Amino acid sequence: MLDLIILFLILIGLVTHRYLTNFWEQGMLPYAMGFLTFANIFIVIYLVNFVWIFGLVVGVAIFLFTFLQIVYASFLWPFLLPQLISIHKKPTIPKVNPLVYGSWSYIIIGLGLLTMVNFFVSDYASLTKSIVELFGGSYITPIIWIVGIAILSNIIRSFILSKYLKKDGASKKESEMEEVLAILDEAKNKLGTEFDLVREQIEKMINSNTDQFLETVQKGRSVRKYLYSTIANISGDMVESGQYHIYRGVLNPVGPGQGLLKIFDLAMDELVELGDTDKKNAETQKKAIRENIKSVG
Repeated sequence: MLDLIILFLILIGLVTHRYLTNFWEQGMLPYAMGFLTFANIFIVIYLVNFVWIFGLVVGVAIFLFTFLQIVYASFLWPFLLPQLISIHKKPTIPKVNPLVYGSWSYIIIGLGLLTMVNFFVSDYASLTKSIVELFGGSYITPIIWIVGIAILSNIIRSFILSKYLKKDGASKKESEMEEVLAILDEAKNKLGTEFDLVREQIEKMINSNTDQFLETVQKGRSVRKYLYSTIANISGDMVESGQYHIYRGVLNPVGPGQGLLKIFDLAMDELVELGDTDKKNAETQKKAIRENIKSVG
């Protein structure tokens, strides 16, 4: 019984891991180092469990199929299919579910504890023996069943993906949203940690009205010009708000105000490089924002 509970938790862990990996690959997962640490522990845990539950040969084989994503691609993909279809219908910058992310470490810790208990409760390779007995002592029959189900599942997956996610007019929308993520990631490396404050506002704005954003860029304005113009507007509004002043006319030297002002300057420089404005106008805007900073707080 404990063997089955552990396998069930491993399946939950695999789906959760795949879900969180999507955000990690886009650089949008907070505390990514913690996620990677528990992901590596998870790999060791399910290797140990597969070997103990199924025996050395079968256990290592299942581990390799799992590690190489074959198990996920063949059997677990339906759990994340609604998310894929939703993104396809309305491409937005996704946000990780905090409940799912928060449960990740507890799943791994729970599995680790159950794994240690299982050494004293279940016999080595007990589940393999039970499965073979169920099929009349034959190893071949369960293998045929598993392979058959995997093939059928992949056929169904291919059909659904081709129906809902095939490359059509929506692929352009998806590519533009991917470009947004890439440019925002690039901007973070260029503009510093205070950019997270600006990025949050940009993502909220695009997510709340994705169609308007796509319409704007599809009319001819590049995604890069749109984003850097928005970065300049938002950082400028924030630094002029008075929220980051220590007193009237002076930005707090230990707050994000100076960083936001730098972001505004760099965004204007980028717009000059992109040909979206000229150097004279950029200098005028920089001078104007500093005059506005002096009058608030």
